[in-house]
Amino acid sequence: MKAVRNILFGLCVIGAIFWYYYKDEFTIKNVIENIGDNTSLVNRETTFQVSNCLSEPFKSDIVDELFDEIKNTYKNHGIAVSFKDLNNNYELNFNEKKIYYSASASKVFDVIYLLENNIDLTESLVYRPDIDMKGSVGMKKHKYYDKVTLLELITHLLRYSDNTAHYMLIEYIGVNNLRNYFKEYNLNINEADPFVSNYTATLARASIERLYSLLNSDNEDYKTIKDSMINNNMNSLNFDNVLINHKYGWYESTYHDVGFYDSDNPYVIAVLTTSGNGDYNYIVNDISKKIYNIYSKNLELKKTFERRFYFLQTENDQNTSQSFRYFRKIQSHDYRFPFRSCPADT
Repeated sequence: MKAVRNILFGLCVIGAIFWYYYKDEFTIKNVIENIGDNTSLVNRETTFQVSNCLSEPFKSDIVDELFDEIKNTYKNHGIAVSFKDLNNNYELNFNEKKIYYSASASKVFDVIYLLENNIDLTESLVYRPDIDMKGSVGMKKHKYYDKVTLLELITHLLRYSDNTAHYMLIEYIGVNNLRNYFKEYNLNINEADPFVSNYTATLARASIERLYSLLNSDNEDYKTIKDSMINNNMNSLNFDNVLINHKYGWYESTYHDVGFYDSDNPYVIAVLTTSGNGDYNYIVNDISKKIYNIYSKNLELKKTFERRFYFLQTENDQNTSQSFRYFRKIQSHDYRFPFRSCPADT
């Protein structure tokens, strides 16, 4: 009998816990069912307010909890991370102000400068032997003294991280012009070494976000540039069927990868490391995959709430008032209802 009582007591405890955490689920279900089948969009203004509210930026509490796990895993690995969900307007940052040498990741500044200044990308530069650099796969397609368009140089730079293309563009733009143009970033860059020595994850993410905003266009040249960033050339951000438009940087022990996920719900990500001589590919890939899972989970939760809290108005004023009384009740539960700014009355 004692064993039976213990079992019954345990079941009661489990039932109480279940009811505490999921009682709102049943309340929500009852709200939708009680509105009835004979619904119509009579109160269109209120319906629009609620629908508009539910499409606002969203961030679940679980996002920070899951990101803390990544930080704990890599806290002693010399890693810096900066992520931003562009539609939901939240960031995830870890050691984002830690200073690194940029290596080739900072080549995106060449592209941003040319695009923001509306430079004619059909303009050509002469490929001279005195500017030929190591690590120039793209430029090997050309002969010395060929005229190479700015668009070709950009695609070589982004697809192959071509050093000759970078030096040709730097010579064309001018290091001082580049530094002055991006003065808000206080770039530490010079002619002898045209890469950024005060690079941070915050700066990396800001630059790739700026480039994404430019490339998010129907301009054919911009589409070509965007496509050149979808490649497997040391792309550690890609995994499974998820493709990230990226630009990597690698020099000695430094390895970075920065990129954007081009979708209806885009995001930008920068992972900076000092693992260039080691397991950089595993580390960056693992972080990329885990952050994508966090991002996806947040979108899934948002869609769940959007479906759950979409209110149709009835022709009966009493039912309409009742539905919003339920709405206010659900809205008062911080843990269960994240849309704090939704209208609470009709």
